[in-house]
Amino acid sequence: MTLGVGDDPPMRRDVAAAVAVLAIAAAGLVVWRVVGPPPVGPEAVGSEAAADVGAASRPGDGLPEQLAELRQLLEDEREARLQLTARVERLGDRLAARDAPEGADPEDGAQVTVVGGDAANAQAPDDAPRGAFDTRKLVAAGLTPSEAVWLHERWEQRQLADLYLADLAARERWGFRRLAREREATRSALRDEIGLGMYDAMLYAAGEHNRVSVRDVYSGSAADSAGVRVGDYIVRYANSAVFGVEDLRRLTREGEAGEFVSIEVERGGGVDRLQIERGPLGVLLGRERVEPGIQ
Repeated sequence: MTLGVGDDPPMRRDVAAAVAVLAIAAAGLVVWRVVGPPPVGPEAVGSEAAADVGAASRPGDGLPEQLAELRQLLEDEREARLQLTARVERLGDRLAARDAPEGADPEDGAQVTVVGGDAANAQAPDDAPRGAFDTRKLVAAGLTPSEAVWLHERWEQRQLADLYLADLAARERWGFRRLAREREATRSALRDEIGLGMYDAMLYAAGEHNRVSVRDVYSGSAADSAGVRVGDYIVRYANSAVFGVEDLRRLTREGEAGEFVSIEVERGGGVDRLQIERGPLGVLLGRERVEPGIQ
């Protein structure tokens, strides 16, 4: 529309105002189509905040970091349990060597005592920590000082091997059974290297138990049928040396249950060889520390 010079000025102003209003409305419509309608009122503000929270907590956000943290916690706990297992085993060996009142083992019924020598000799010397390796006991038992020192070194190497095995087990996430097998393999190799007599002496000097005794035989058990007696020391089972209850427990669970194997017991200064069914013995066992006859 074209206005002439003679048109009324108020009319022109009204038309210009209408055009401006239309322009502003058109601009608002474009903005609304592009960015969406603006929030209006408190309800709109609350909805916008809820949308922000929902977006921050959508499933999957931060999940890899949480999983990594959980894996690290599980790995730390596993390593701590392995270290604790190794420590408990070492403490158990030390407790077995103490000249203390006898007490029952809640796991396998084994009892602990120390025999051979007086109570003072059964304890570690005053100038050494309890459970320390005592080379004087080896010399008193017939070894030369150099042999006693050499045996002490071999014992320390065994202890270090146990520590490195526990560390490797934690790093590679072994199971407890694999760790037990690996530890037994290193100790078996050491027994083969230095001989059973020297290994027996090493355990004694280190304050560890070195004999498994029979405290009671249950009527009708495999041990009862085989002729095992109270007071016997079980020194071999299925042709394998036995120095601890753990050795005996492992051997009875190998092979086939019910098969007959040999069992050797120290009795009255000699050794008797018996035949027994593999499996639970049916006895009350004791962990003891006995001065060995070094051969």
